[in-house]
Amino acid sequence: MNLLKSEKQKRYFLYFLIALSTIPFIFFVNLPETWALTSQNIKSLALYVSAVLGYVGVSLIMWEFILGTRSVTGLYFKDLPQLLKVHSWLGKYGTILIFLHPLLVTISYGESLLYSFTLNFSSTFNSAVSWGRLSFFALIIVWVTSALVRGKISFRPWKYIHYLAYLSIPFVLLHVPDTGSSFSNTFIQFYWYSVVILFIIFGALRLRHVFGYGKLKYKIVAQTQIKPDVFNLQLAPATKSITIKQGQYIYIQKSLLSEEHPFTVLDSNSKTGEILVAYKVFGSYTKKLSNLKASDYVNIDGPYGVFTSQLLIEPIKKTVFIAGGIGITPFVKYIIKQPISADYWLFYANKHKNKAPFRDILKSCLQNKYIDIISQDKDAPISNEQRGHICKEHIAKYINNPAEYNYYICGASGMMDSAQRALKELKVPKKQIFIEDFSF
Repeated sequence: MNLLKSEKQKRYFLYFLIALSTIPFIFFVNLPETWALTSQNIKSLALYVSAVLGYVGVSLIMWEFILGTRSVTGLYFKDLPQLLKVHSWLGKYGTILIFLHPLLVTISYGESLLYSFTLNFSSTFNSAVSWGRLSFFALIIVWVTSALVRGKISFRPWKYIHYLAYLSIPFVLLHVPDTGSSFSNTFIQFYWYSVVILFIIFGALRLRHVFGYGKLKYKIVAQTQIKPDVFNLQLAPATKSITIKQGQYIYIQKSLLSEEHPFTVLDSNSKTGEILVAYKVFGSYTKKLSNLKASDYVNIDGPYGVFTSQLLIEPIKKTVFIAGGIGITPFVKYIIKQPISADYWLFYANKHKNKAPFRDILKSCLQNKYIDIISQDKDAPISNEQRGHICKEHIAKYINNPAEYNYYICGASGMMDSAQRALKELKVPKKQIFIEDFSF
Protein backbone atom coordinates (compact mmCIF):
# COMPACT_ATOMS: atom_id res chain seq x y z
CA MET A 1 0.00 0.00 0.00
CA ASN A 2 1.13 3.57 -0.69
CA LEU A 3 2.82 4.72 2.53
CA LEU A 4 1.21 8.16 2.41
CA LYS A 5 -2.26 6.62 2.07
CA SER A 6 -1.47 4.17 4.86
CA GLU A 7 -0.46 7.00 7.21
CA LYS A 8 -3.60 8.93 6.28
CA GLN A 9 -5.79 5.93 7.09
CA LYS A 10 -4.02 5.55 10.43
CA ARG A 11 -4.79 9.18 11.24
CA TYR A 12 -8.47 8.71 10.33
CA PHE A 13 -8.58 5.75 12.73
CA LEU A 14 -6.93 7.94 15.36
CA TYR A 15 -9.59 10.65 14.86
CA PHE A 16 -12.27 7.98 15.33
CA LEU A 17 -10.70 6.79 18.59
CA ILE A 18 -10.39 10.35 19.91
CA ALA A 19 -14.06 11.05 19.14
CA LEU A 20 -15.11 7.71 20.61
CA SER A 21 -13.32 8.53 23.86
CA THR A 22 -15.22 11.82 24.33
CA ILE A 23 -18.80 11.19 23.17
CA PRO A 24 -19.92 9.00 26.15
CA PHE A 25 -19.59 11.89 28.61
CA ILE A 26 -22.61 13.58 27.06
CA PHE A 27 -24.73 10.70 28.38
CA PHE A 28 -22.96 9.55 31.56
CA VAL A 29 -22.58 12.92 33.27
CA ASN A 30 -25.52 13.66 35.58
CA LEU A 31 -28.27 15.17 33.44
CA PRO A 32 -30.19 18.29 34.52
CA GLU A 33 -33.75 17.72 35.70
CA THR A 34 -35.07 19.81 32.83
CA TRP A 35 -33.58 21.30 29.67
CA ALA A 36 -35.67 24.45 29.94
CA LEU A 37 -33.53 27.54 29.46
CA THR A 38 -34.95 29.55 32.35
CA SER A 39 -33.35 31.75 35.00
CA GLN A 40 -34.20 29.11 37.64
CA ASN A 41 -32.57 26.30 35.64
CA ILE A 42 -29.50 28.10 34.31
CA LYS A 43 -27.32 26.92 37.20
CA SER A 44 -28.30 23.30 36.66
CA LEU A 45 -27.57 23.56 32.91
CA ALA A 46 -24.25 25.31 33.60
CA LEU A 47 -23.20 22.53 35.98
CA TYR A 48 -24.02 19.84 33.39
CA VAL A 49 -22.19 21.60 30.54
CA SER A 50 -19.21 22.36 32.79
CA ALA A 51 -18.89 18.68 33.71
CA VAL A 52 -19.14 17.52 30.08
CA LEU A 53 -16.60 20.10 28.87
CA GLY A 54 -14.27 19.30 31.75
CA TYR A 55 -14.23 15.57 31.06
CA VAL A 56 -13.98 16.00 27.28
CA GLY A 57 -11.22 18.58 27.68
CA VAL A 58 -9.19 16.30 29.94
CA SER A 59 -9.71 13.44 27.47
CA LEU A 60 -8.31 15.58 24.64
CA ILE A 61 -5.36 16.73 26.78
CA MET A 62 -4.64 13.09 27.64
CA TRP A 63 -4.60 12.23 23.93
CA GLU A 64 -2.23 15.14 23.43
CA PHE A 65 0.07 13.67 26.09
CA ILE A 66 -0.06 10.22 24.45
CA LEU A 67 0.64 11.59 20.95
CA GLY A 68 3.61 13.50 22.30
CA THR A 69 5.27 10.24 23.34
CA ARG A 70 7.34 9.70 20.19
CA SER A 71 8.97 6.52 21.43
CA VAL A 72 5.52 4.87 21.39
CA THR A 73 3.61 6.61 18.61
CA GLY A 74 6.68 6.24 16.37
CA LEU A 75 6.19 2.49 16.45
CA TYR A 76 2.84 2.86 14.64
CA PHE A 77 3.10 6.22 12.84
CA LYS A 78 5.95 7.35 10.58
CA ASP A 79 4.51 10.71 9.51
CA LEU A 80 5.31 12.43 12.82
CA PRO A 81 5.03 16.05 11.55
CA GLN A 82 1.35 15.41 10.77
CA LEU A 83 0.94 13.73 14.15
CA LEU A 84 2.47 16.76 15.86
CA LYS A 85 -0.18 18.91 14.17
CA VAL A 86 -2.87 16.73 15.75
CA HIS A 87 -1.00 17.02 19.06
CA SER A 88 -0.97 20.83 18.76
CA TRP A 89 -4.63 21.00 17.70
CA LEU A 90 -5.70 18.94 20.72
CA GLY A 91 -3.69 21.15 23.05
CA LYS A 92 -5.12 24.33 21.58
CA TYR A 93 -8.80 23.39 21.54
CA GLY A 94 -8.89 20.83 24.34
CA THR A 95 -7.49 23.48 26.67
CA ILE A 96 -10.22 25.95 25.65
CA LEU A 97 -12.84 23.41 26.79
CA ILE A 98 -11.05 23.12 30.12
CA PHE A 99 -11.00 26.93 30.44
CA LEU A 100 -14.79 26.99 30.04
CA HIS A 101 -15.20 24.42 32.82
CA PRO A 102 -14.34 26.68 35.81
CA LEU A 103 -16.24 29.59 34.28
CA LEU A 104 -19.43 27.52 34.12
CA VAL A 105 -18.82 26.10 37.61
CA THR A 106 -18.54 29.66 38.89
CA ILE A 107 -21.92 30.47 37.29
CA SER A 108 -23.46 27.30 38.71
CA TYR A 109 -22.24 28.01 42.25
CA GLY A 110 -23.15 31.70 42.04
CA GLU A 111 -19.58 32.67 42.96
CA SER A 112 -17.54 35.69 41.87
CA LEU A 113 -15.05 35.45 39.00
CA LEU A 114 -12.22 35.27 41.56
CA TYR A 115 -13.48 31.84 42.67
CA SER A 116 -11.34 30.01 40.09
CA PHE A 117 -8.18 31.89 41.09
CA THR A 118 -8.17 31.56 44.89
CA LEU A 119 -6.29 28.64 46.46
CA ASN A 120 -7.87 27.09 49.55
CA PHE A 121 -6.71 23.86 51.23
CA SER A 122 -8.87 24.12 54.38
CA SER A 123 -10.87 20.93 53.66
CA THR A 124 -10.85 17.84 51.44
CA PHE A 125 -13.28 19.45 49.00
CA ASN A 126 -11.49 22.80 48.92
CA SER A 127 -8.16 21.06 48.44
CA ALA A 128 -9.53 19.07 45.51
CA VAL A 129 -10.87 22.27 43.96
CA SER A 130 -7.49 23.95 44.44
CA TRP A 131 -5.68 21.09 42.68
CA GLY A 132 -7.90 21.90 39.72
CA ARG A 133 -7.02 25.59 40.03
CA LEU A 134 -3.29 24.78 39.92
CA SER A 135 -3.87 22.75 36.77
CA PHE A 136 -5.86 25.67 35.37
CA PHE A 137 -3.00 28.12 36.09
CA ALA A 138 -0.44 25.86 34.40
CA LEU A 139 -2.63 25.40 31.32
CA ILE A 140 -3.22 29.16 30.99
CA ILE A 141 0.55 29.74 30.83
CA VAL A 142 1.10 26.92 28.33
CA TRP A 143 -1.84 27.90 26.14
CA VAL A 144 -0.91 31.59 25.95
CA THR A 145 2.74 30.83 25.09
CA SER A 146 1.82 28.14 22.55
CA ALA A 147 -1.36 29.42 20.90
CA LEU A 148 -1.02 33.20 21.12
CA VAL A 149 2.63 34.29 21.34
CA ARG A 150 4.57 31.24 20.12
CA GLY A 151 6.21 33.20 17.29
CA LYS A 152 7.66 35.70 19.76
CA ILE A 153 9.31 33.10 22.00
CA SER A 154 12.45 31.19 21.05
CA PHE A 155 12.26 27.42 21.00
CA ARG A 156 14.16 26.61 24.20
CA PRO A 157 12.20 28.84 26.65
CA TRP A 158 8.95 27.74 24.99
CA LYS A 159 9.90 24.08 25.38
CA TYR A 160 10.56 24.40 29.11
CA ILE A 161 7.33 26.35 29.65
CA HIS A 162 5.52 23.64 27.65
CA TYR A 163 6.48 21.07 30.30
CA LEU A 164 3.95 22.71 32.63
CA ALA A 165 1.25 20.98 30.57
CA TYR A 166 2.49 17.64 31.87
CA LEU A 167 2.36 18.87 35.46
CA SER A 168 -1.25 19.95 34.94
CA ILE A 169 -2.42 16.36 34.35
CA PRO A 170 -1.68 14.96 37.84
CA PHE A 171 -3.32 18.05 39.36
CA VAL A 172 -6.47 17.28 37.34
CA LEU A 173 -6.35 13.63 38.42
CA LEU A 174 -6.33 14.79 42.06
CA HIS A 175 -9.09 17.32 41.40
CA VAL A 176 -11.95 15.18 40.08
CA PRO A 177 -12.68 12.34 42.56
CA ASP A 178 -13.60 14.66 45.44
CA THR A 179 -15.36 17.34 43.38
CA GLY A 180 -17.02 15.66 40.40
CA SER A 181 -20.79 15.50 40.92
CA SER A 182 -20.93 12.59 38.44
CA PHE A 183 -18.00 10.64 39.87
CA SER A 184 -20.31 8.11 41.51
CA ASN A 185 -21.19 6.87 38.00
CA THR A 186 -19.48 3.52 37.33
CA PHE A 187 -18.46 4.49 33.80
CA ILE A 188 -16.95 7.79 34.97
CA GLN A 189 -14.96 6.01 37.65
CA PHE A 190 -13.74 3.34 35.22
CA TYR A 191 -12.73 6.02 32.72
CA TRP A 192 -10.97 8.14 35.30
CA TYR A 193 -8.89 5.33 36.79
CA SER A 194 -8.06 4.24 33.23
CA VAL A 195 -6.72 7.74 32.61
CA VAL A 196 -4.61 7.47 35.78
CA ILE A 197 -3.15 4.15 34.58
CA LEU A 198 -2.47 5.53 31.09
CA PHE A 199 -0.77 8.60 32.55
CA ILE A 200 1.51 6.40 34.65
CA ILE A 201 2.31 4.12 31.69
CA PHE A 202 3.03 6.87 29.19
CA GLY A 203 4.83 8.94 31.80
CA ALA A 204 7.13 5.96 32.44
CA LEU A 205 7.65 5.49 28.69
CA ARG A 206 8.58 9.15 28.34
CA LEU A 207 11.12 8.81 31.15
CA ARG A 208 12.42 5.61 29.57
CA HIS A 209 13.01 7.51 26.33
CA VAL A 210 14.61 10.45 28.16
CA PHE A 211 17.20 8.10 29.65
CA GLY A 212 18.14 6.71 26.25
CA TYR A 213 16.19 3.48 25.96
CA GLY A 214 15.22 2.78 22.35
CA LYS A 215 17.99 5.01 20.98
CA LEU A 216 21.15 3.81 19.26
CA LYS A 217 24.66 5.09 19.84
CA TYR A 218 26.59 6.33 16.80
CA LYS A 219 30.20 7.42 16.57
CA ILE A 220 31.22 10.56 14.70
CA VAL A 221 33.51 9.52 11.85
CA ALA A 222 34.06 13.00 10.44
CA GLN A 223 32.61 16.50 10.56
CA THR A 224 33.30 18.76 7.59
CA GLN A 225 32.35 22.37 6.98
CA ILE A 226 31.10 22.66 3.38
CA LYS A 227 29.76 26.23 3.41
CA PRO A 228 29.72 29.04 5.97
CA ASP A 229 27.73 27.60 8.91
CA VAL A 230 26.89 24.39 6.96
CA PHE A 231 28.38 21.05 8.00
CA ASN A 232 28.39 17.44 6.85
CA LEU A 233 28.23 15.03 9.79
CA GLN A 234 29.28 11.42 9.08
CA LEU A 235 28.14 8.84 11.64
CA ALA A 236 28.86 5.13 12.08
CA PRO A 237 26.92 2.71 14.32
CA ALA A 238 28.63 1.76 17.57
CA THR A 239 26.51 -1.41 17.83
CA LYS A 240 23.28 -1.81 15.88
CA SER A 241 22.41 0.27 12.84
CA ILE A 242 19.13 1.58 11.48
CA THR A 243 17.73 1.21 7.95
CA ILE A 244 16.84 4.51 6.34
CA LYS A 245 14.85 5.27 3.20
CA GLN A 246 15.57 8.30 1.07
CA GLY A 247 14.05 11.48 2.44
CA GLN A 248 13.63 10.23 6.01
CA TYR A 249 14.95 11.98 9.10
CA ILE A 250 16.42 11.08 12.48
CA TYR A 251 16.65 12.75 15.88
CA ILE A 252 20.18 13.43 17.13
CA GLN A 253 20.98 13.80 20.83
CA LYS A 254 24.46 14.91 21.81
CA SER A 255 24.40 13.24 25.23
CA LEU A 256 22.08 11.68 27.75
CA LEU A 257 19.44 14.16 28.98
CA SER A 258 20.46 16.79 26.39
CA GLU A 259 18.06 18.11 23.76
CA GLU A 260 17.37 16.18 20.58
CA HIS A 261 16.53 17.73 17.21
CA PRO A 262 15.41 16.29 13.86
CA PHE A 263 17.74 16.20 10.85
CA THR A 264 17.06 14.82 7.38
CA VAL A 265 19.51 12.10 6.35
CA LEU A 266 21.48 13.18 3.30
CA ASP A 267 22.74 9.67 2.51
CA SER A 268 23.14 6.28 4.17
CA ASN A 269 25.05 3.07 3.53
CA SER A 270 22.96 -0.07 4.05
CA LYS A 271 26.08 -2.28 4.27
CA THR A 272 28.12 -0.33 6.81
CA GLY A 273 25.20 1.43 8.51
CA GLU A 274 26.93 4.79 8.15
CA ILE A 275 24.77 7.93 7.99
CA LEU A 276 25.52 11.31 6.45
CA VAL A 277 23.66 14.35 7.76
CA ALA A 278 23.97 17.92 6.50
CA TYR A 279 22.91 20.74 8.82
CA LYS A 280 23.18 24.48 9.22
CA VAL A 281 24.16 26.25 12.44
CA PHE A 282 21.04 28.19 13.50
CA GLY A 283 21.20 28.33 17.29
CA SER A 284 22.92 27.03 20.40
CA TYR A 285 22.04 23.38 19.75
CA THR A 286 23.55 23.23 16.26
CA LYS A 287 26.47 25.38 17.44
CA LYS A 288 27.31 22.76 20.06
CA LEU A 289 26.76 20.01 17.50
CA SER A 290 29.30 21.65 15.17
CA ASN A 291 31.91 21.55 17.96
CA LEU A 292 31.78 17.75 18.28
CA LYS A 293 34.85 15.93 17.00
CA ALA A 294 35.62 12.61 15.35
CA SER A 295 35.39 9.78 17.92
CA ASP A 296 32.66 11.62 19.90
CA TYR A 297 29.33 9.79 20.25
CA VAL A 298 25.71 10.81 19.76
CA ASN A 299 22.38 9.06 20.31
CA ILE A 300 20.13 8.43 17.30
CA ASP A 301 16.35 7.93 17.29
CA GLY A 302 14.47 7.03 14.11
CA PRO A 303 14.10 6.92 11.23
CA TYR A 304 10.84 8.78 10.67
CA GLY A 305 9.07 10.43 7.75
CA VAL A 306 7.10 9.66 4.60
CA PHE A 307 7.77 12.98 2.87
CA THR A 308 9.27 11.65 -0.38
CA SER A 309 7.82 8.13 -0.25
CA GLN A 310 5.71 8.83 -3.36
CA LEU A 311 8.95 9.40 -5.29
CA LEU A 312 10.08 5.90 -4.37
CA ILE A 313 6.91 4.58 -5.99
CA GLU A 314 6.86 6.91 -9.03
CA PRO A 315 10.50 7.92 -9.65
CA ILE A 316 9.83 9.16 -13.20
CA LYS A 317 6.75 11.25 -12.36
CA LYS A 318 7.09 14.90 -13.43
CA THR A 319 8.51 16.49 -10.31
CA VAL A 320 9.39 19.96 -9.05
CA PHE A 321 11.52 20.34 -5.92
CA ILE A 322 11.26 23.66 -4.07
CA ALA A 323 13.92 24.02 -1.38
CA GLY A 324 15.14 26.76 0.91
CA GLY A 325 18.72 26.64 2.20
CA ILE A 326 19.50 23.46 4.12
CA GLY A 327 15.97 22.27 3.26
CA ILE A 328 17.62 20.84 0.14
CA THR A 329 18.82 17.75 2.04
CA PRO A 330 15.81 15.45 1.35
CA PHE A 331 16.23 16.02 -2.41
CA VAL A 332 19.98 15.78 -3.04
CA LYS A 333 20.20 12.02 -3.51
CA TYR A 334 17.06 11.93 -5.68
CA ILE A 335 18.52 14.57 -7.99
CA ILE A 336 22.00 13.07 -8.18
CA LYS A 337 20.63 9.61 -8.94
CA GLN A 338 17.63 10.67 -11.02
CA PRO A 339 16.38 8.19 -13.64
CA ILE A 340 17.28 9.09 -17.23
CA SER A 341 13.61 9.46 -18.14
CA ALA A 342 12.75 11.65 -15.12
CA ASP A 343 11.56 15.23 -15.57
CA TYR A 344 12.99 16.86 -12.43
CA TRP A 345 13.17 20.62 -11.73
CA LEU A 346 14.65 22.42 -8.73
CA PHE A 347 13.79 25.92 -7.51
CA TYR A 348 16.44 26.61 -4.88
CA ALA A 349 15.90 29.63 -2.61
CA ASN A 350 18.86 31.14 -0.74
CA LYS A 351 19.93 34.55 0.52
CA HIS A 352 23.25 34.36 -1.33
CA LYS A 353 24.14 32.20 -4.32
CA ASN A 354 27.63 31.35 -3.13
CA LYS A 355 26.35 30.08 0.22
CA ALA A 356 23.85 27.58 -1.18
CA PRO A 357 24.76 24.04 -0.02
CA PHE A 358 25.39 21.51 -2.83
CA ARG A 359 24.61 24.15 -5.47
CA ASP A 360 27.38 23.14 -7.89
CA ILE A 361 26.58 19.43 -8.04
CA LEU A 362 22.82 20.04 -8.24
CA LYS A 363 23.22 22.54 -11.05
CA SER A 364 25.53 20.13 -12.86
CA CYS A 365 22.92 17.35 -12.61
CA LEU A 366 19.88 19.39 -13.63
CA GLN A 367 21.43 21.88 -16.07
CA ASN A 368 18.67 24.22 -17.32
CA LYS A 369 16.16 22.69 -14.93
CA TYR A 370 18.00 24.19 -11.98
CA ILE A 371 16.65 27.64 -10.96
CA ASP A 372 18.26 29.89 -8.36
CA ILE A 373 15.92 32.10 -6.31
CA ILE A 374 18.23 34.59 -4.59
CA SER A 375 16.91 37.22 -2.18
CA GLN A 376 19.93 39.31 -1.11
CA ASP A 377 22.60 39.27 -3.84
CA LYS A 378 22.90 42.69 -5.53
CA ASP A 379 24.40 41.63 -8.86
CA ALA A 380 22.16 41.30 -11.90
CA PRO A 381 20.64 37.81 -12.35
CA ILE A 382 21.97 35.64 -15.15
CA SER A 383 20.28 32.79 -16.98
CA ASN A 384 18.07 30.61 -14.76
CA GLU A 385 18.31 33.00 -11.84
CA GLN A 386 15.56 34.99 -10.18
CA ARG A 387 15.73 37.64 -7.48
CA GLY A 388 13.42 37.96 -4.51
CA HIS A 389 11.32 35.24 -2.93
CA ILE A 390 9.59 32.27 -4.56
CA CYS A 391 6.33 33.30 -6.21
CA LYS A 392 3.84 32.30 -8.89
CA GLU A 393 5.70 34.18 -11.62
CA HIS A 394 8.96 32.35 -10.93
CA ILE A 395 7.35 28.93 -11.33
CA ALA A 396 5.17 29.86 -14.31
CA LYS A 397 8.18 31.23 -16.19
CA TYR A 398 9.82 27.80 -16.38
CA ILE A 399 7.10 25.19 -15.83
CA ASN A 400 4.58 24.66 -18.61
CA ASN A 401 1.29 23.20 -17.40
CA PRO A 402 2.14 23.33 -13.65
CA ALA A 403 -0.79 21.08 -12.74
CA GLU A 404 0.94 18.15 -14.45
CA TYR A 405 3.72 18.02 -11.82
CA ASN A 406 4.13 16.81 -8.26
CA TYR A 407 5.74 19.36 -5.93
CA TYR A 408 7.99 18.68 -2.92
CA ILE A 409 8.66 21.65 -0.62
CA CYS A 410 11.13 21.86 2.26
CA GLY A 411 12.69 24.84 4.01
CA ALA A 412 11.86 27.66 6.38
CA SER A 413 8.16 28.06 7.19
CA GLY A 414 7.90 31.45 5.41
CA MET A 415 9.37 30.03 2.21
CA MET A 416 7.06 27.01 2.33
CA ASP A 417 4.03 29.24 2.86
CA SER A 418 5.02 31.38 -0.16
CA ALA A 419 5.57 28.30 -2.33
CA GLN A 420 2.22 26.76 -1.39
CA ARG A 421 0.45 30.05 -2.03
CA ALA A 422 2.10 30.28 -5.47
CA LEU A 423 1.06 26.73 -6.36
CA LYS A 424 -2.50 27.42 -5.26
CA GLU A 425 -2.59 30.45 -7.56
CA LEU A 426 -1.33 28.22 -10.38
CA LYS A 427 -4.26 25.81 -9.78
CA VAL A 428 -2.04 22.90 -8.72
CA PRO A 429 -4.20 20.27 -6.96
CA LYS A 430 -3.47 20.00 -3.25
CA LYS A 431 -2.91 16.23 -3.51
CA GLN A 432 0.13 16.94 -5.72
CA ILE A 433 1.85 19.12 -3.10
CA PHE A 434 4.02 17.46 -0.45
CA ILE A 435 5.70 19.37 2.39
CA GLU A 436 8.14 18.54 5.17
CA ASP A 437 7.46 20.63 8.24
CA PHE A 438 9.67 20.34 11.33
CA SER A 439 8.25 23.46 13.00
CA PHE A 440 7.19 23.21 16.64
